[in-house]
Amino acid sequence: LWFHKFGAGGKNAEGRHPMSVPIVLGIAHVFYFRLPSSELRSELMSKLRLETSSLDEGTTGFEWLKPVGVMEKIVLSTQKGLCSKLVLEEGVALNAALMENLYVTLVCICNNVPVFVVGKPGSSKTLTMQVLASNLQGAQSPSPFWRKLPALYIFSYQCSPLSTAVGIKHQYEIACNYQKKAFRTMTVLLLDEVGLAEHSPDMPLKVLHGILVRPKVAVVGLSNWTLDAAKMNRAICLQRPSPSPADLHLTG
Repeated sequence: LWFHKFGAGGKNAEGRHPMSVPIVLGIAHVFYFRLPSSELRSELMSKLRLETSSLDEGTTGFEWLKPVGVMEKIVLSTQKGLCSKLVLEEGVALNAALMENLYVTLVCICNNVPVFVVGKPGSSKTLTMQVLASNLQGAQSPSPFWRKLPALYIFSYQCSPLSTAVGIKHQYEIACNYQKKAFRTMTVLLLDEVGLAEHSPDMPLKVLHGILVRPKVAVVGLSNWTLDAAKMNRAICLQRPSPSPADLHLTG
């Protein structure tokens, strides 16, 4: 429903099904962004095109998705549309990594869906949260587009090999209590460098198994590497492929 409201219009003269774009965006959010390489992402889109090719011509409204590159263009244009409304500080390049991070994280926060952003150091994970926090300020947002959304308030927990389950659960409960009393606010529990907590002998990340099931606040985890499947499968996962030469040139 969120993608239908923000990512697509209704059925038009070209016979496009009103749910065709939301379905593509939903599949991308769950499966496409989880894949860690451009090759695997292209393979997924190729398989989706084979599925649309098996549909009867002119009867479903999904036929327009068949040509190569159409579904990729939908995902990219939606990313650009949302990110173009964000105000960036001078010197910040809106490269593919940052734009993808902003888009996936923003959608998950707005829908209280937990998300893990996984990427090498320098892939704009921390910058993503800084940009969102500076733009989503409710009625005080720098861009009129974001003033209709609640303000973003982040409760950060710095993970390390010394992290404990009690510490993570306590920060989560603080965020939940704040959300109960806050007006027009989206509260986020940010688990920074969450992968480091895996090195703790106390295995503190087991507490996430319960937290990530219908969380009362948005949960964002930033990590340089993927966690185990028991945690990653309870959330949206964004894994950034290695930057392209064009992306490196844009970043400078």
